[in-house]
Amino acid sequence: MNTDSITRLAEAFSYWAGQGFEKLAKAKKKKLDPKAKVRKRGKCVFPASTTKDHKDRYPINNIDQARSALRYAGKQKSCPWFHGSVAEMKKKVQNAVYRAYPALRKSKERSKKSK
Repeated sequence: MNTDSITRLAEAFSYWAGQGFEKLAKAKKKKLDPKAKVRKRGKCVFPASTTKDHKDRYPINNIDQARSALRYAGKQKSCPWFHGSVAEMKKKVQNAVYRAYPALRKSKERSKKSK
């Protein structure tokens, strides 16, 4: 790093260090643009418009992502971003994945029979 970049960094630090917490909190918040094409995650079980934190959850664009969605949903202990219980969230993920990829349900049934 050269001295100019260090000087700019020090000035920015001193500016934000002198501000109150309210101004820092306002600076950190970002407003979502409804027309923005930033959130292109494809097919998600919970798109950004349905969650409290406005983030896409559990993308299922291909079979690997669908398997991951099932795995991660099964591990969840809480979901403050969801408008319901953890059991309801897991059931919705399972239904969406099995609707999109019926072969996963069949492979799950086969693995249970072999045990």
